[in-house]
Amino acid sequence: MKISCDVIKDLMLLYENGEVSEATKKLVEEHIKSCPSCKALLSTGTGVLEQVQELSDAHHVCDNERDELKEREAKALKKGLGKIKRRWHFSVGAALMLLPLLLAAVLTFDQCTGSGIAFTNMDEIYTAKKFMNLLEKQEFEKAADMLDYTDAYSSIMEVIRGLGLPDLIAAYGENPTMEEYKEKRTEKLLEFLEKMKTAGYSISDIRFNHVYREENYDKGEWTVQMAFTEYGPDSFNQKVIGEFYCKGSKITYQGAMNERQLSAFEYAMGFHGLWNLERIPEYEEYLEMENGRQEKFH
Repeated sequence: MKISCDVIKDLMLLYENGEVSEATKKLVEEHIKSCPSCKALLSTGTGVLEQVQELSDAHHVCDNERDELKEREAKALKKGLGKIKRRWHFSVGAALMLLPLLLAAVLTFDQCTGSGIAFTNMDEIYTAKKFMNLLEKQEFEKAADMLDYTDAYSSIMEVIRGLGLPDLIAAYGENPTMEEYKEKRTEKLLEFLEKMKTAGYSISDIRFNHVYREENYDKGEWTVQMAFTEYGPDSFNQKVIGEFYCKGSKITYQGAMNERQLSAFEYAMGFHGLWNLERIPEYEEYLEMENGRQEKFH
């Protein structure tokens, strides 16, 4: 059966791709044998298809290589990050291991020199910090409750009994108990602080001054020295108004050393010190009497 070249040309692409039936394939091949033109066209088309196939294969190979390269890069990056992470963990671990050693070294040094934060003064540091925090928060009642009046009570009672000063007797009674004395002191403190607050004063700039061990006074006893500043309504009215000391769980107050340093706070609280008593004529007689009594018993 004679088939025109136009029909064969239409079938060539299907023929080359193997998408024709056996009967159609046979007709195309018989036509090519007797038609040089279609044979030459088929030969040219096959070459093009082979080149297209080669390019397609090459592109596929490039895609594969690209995927392999990306995979290698990802593995290398992961490996590098892993090394960095391990080194970082090692560095942090080493720092955490060194921190206790450094802290122990500092505490040991301070323990030996008797100055600064050491192994045996943690209670004093904690108590002092608690007291300062209460003052900063203006929780004055709680702060006042931490004050120890034992030494102050002994001094006041000594003066009351020895000199019978009317102002002290009027303030505390002729023979106040320790609790009565502390209650009156706390009452005066809170009353004064409220007045100062109303007038625009504030207690601030609370700080540790020094932490030391009193070798000569009481060997091994640590003292935490604290100070705070009284600020008035204007920037010119401000000064340090005394220092607190913490020994163990006891907070005591060190007042002014002379009348010039005496603040309204100390005056209201009765923190006058020996310098104030020395101005009283009867005090010298009282001291002579006390010294004579002590010499008699010795």
